[in-house]
Amino acid sequence: GIDADLFDVQSIGRYNRAKADPNVSDEDAEKLLLPKAQEGWSWQLKDDKYVERPSSGEALKTVNQEIRRANAAGRKQKSESENALRVITGMKEQLTNAINTGQELTGDILGIAFSFIPGQDSYSFRTDISTLKANLGFNALQEARQASETGASGFGQLTERELSTLESLIESLSVGVPQTEFLDRLNTLERSFTSSRDRAKSDWTLDEWIGLDTPREPEKTSVTTSTGSTYTIEEL
Repeated sequence: GIDADLFDVQSIGRYNRAKADPNVSDEDAEKLLLPKAQEGWSWQLKDDKYVERPSSGEALKTVNQEIRRANAAGRKQKSESENALRVITGMKEQLTNAINTGQELTGDILGIAFSFIPGQDSYSFRTDISTLKANLGFNALQEARQASETGASGFGQLTERELSTLESLIESLSVGVPQTEFLDRLNTLERSFTSSRDRAKSDWTLDEWIGLDTPREPEKTSVTTSTGSTYTIEEL
């Protein structure tokens, strides 16, 4: 008496077999009934639960497009984070040298120039904040998040809070602060971009994307500090 136009045919078979089993209650038998899958989708069993999986047509095409965008976003997040780390390393080297020698900073890094504020022993940048954000890839990280935000677990994405913290840190560099504090902020930025790079995921599979499989973690990258110490960023 089950309408095959409303329910998945295979689940009807499982339901009928359960109903015929005296050891299975009617309530448990009814749990085996699944609504008819959407067009282009099918039911897949995962950990004793059924998950809809795109199998053909526009459904499969749409999800694959989402996956390609997310993988491209992951590659962009990694690339921009690595670029930011190169810039920050150059900033730290110049600033550390200035602190150690007592000399004013000279030169620039990818168009970003330090500025010394006389009488305050403080530093900022001779650039507008939008240029600084562009050089550190902040806007690209925002785009990467938007492109991958529909992932089943959000694995590897930067959260809105993390992006807000990064933005505040970058903007703080355009305001004059004491040189040692300036270096501390650069160190914090370095840790943030290292985490962003190491979390970037660019190998989503279809089953990971829809939540059928657990996403594999990207390989973490070791970082060597200016003092020669090597460490790996771990998420708490």
